[in-house]
Amino acid sequence: MSFSHLQKWYFDLLTSSGDALYFYFITLRVASLKRGMASAHLVFADRTEVRSFVRTRFAALQPNGNLRLGRHSFSNHKDFVDVHMEFDNLALDLRYSTLVGPWQPAAEGILWQKNQKRLGWRVPQPEARVEGTIAFGSQKIFAAGLGYQDIVETNIPPWNLPITELLWGRAHCDGHAIVFNQIKTREGEVLQYIMLRRASEPRRDEPCCDNSKDAFLLSRDEQDGVTTIAHKSFTLTLRRRFIIEESRISTQERFKSKLVRRFLDRTCGSPEEKKMVSEAVLQLDGRTYRGQALHERACWHWKKQEQA
Repeated sequence: MSFSHLQKWYFDLLTSSGDALYFYFITLRVASLKRGMASAHLVFADRTEVRSFVRTRFAALQPNGNLRLGRHSFSNHKDFVDVHMEFDNLALDLRYSTLVGPWQPAAEGILWQKNQKRLGWRVPQPEARVEGTIAFGSQKIFAAGLGYQDIVETNIPPWNLPITELLWGRAHCDGHAIVFNQIKTREGEVLQYIMLRRASEPRRDEPCCDNSKDAFLLSRDEQDGVTTIAHKSFTLTLRRRFIIEESRISTQERFKSKLVRRFLDRTCGSPEEKKMVSEAVLQLDGRTYRGQALHERACWHWKKQEQA
């Protein structure tokens, strides 16, 4: 059994009216410490928001792939995933129906591996049709739009993560799903993974682009206002509409202890994240497709003596 193990199940949703939602389930084990966590962040088109975060008892993933952390759970079915989250100020009951089948970015989903330390990433639903209800305060609304789901798993302790920068995103453009990931490691290596598939062909064996060995050029301006991904087969341009989250990862909401936050900042590279919603424009085969994207940039500020 490894010293550290983390699994994170991430889901998000963009509605046609411009609302954005992301939420996740985490199970974490470090030595004898075991913990579960659940979080959700809802931002409406008018920029009003609802945020929720709780710690729960640890629970292992069930053999059927389902998970329950306190009042929060998801269950996997043949072509959909049902999600239920129940915070004090927010409740979600959503169904993620698969439009684009699962994508495994690298062999066995392992992005980075060294000395039995692994960082894995899998995308069960690059694109899903999402329907259900969202309740907050005294209100309950019907939500519908396009969503995404991925899973991150690692046995690397946070103070040994090999990453200095992570650029990740997903876009839905008129029936096309695009997912990309670029990692810069502490050793100076750049890892890239990208996928483009047509949502009308969820079981297609040969997607438009699904080759982790295909390099792409990712460029952005200083404020992340415009991000461009130039692949040999297509170009994706993201023009930021608004920022969902811009903060250190070790926030007071997630870690109440000031001592713990200070420890994480000093020993774990003081990571920061910026999550954004953007207008997405896809240029493919001489045609233009438009849609929305949710993407992020995370940075670790390792001291020189901490460099691998």
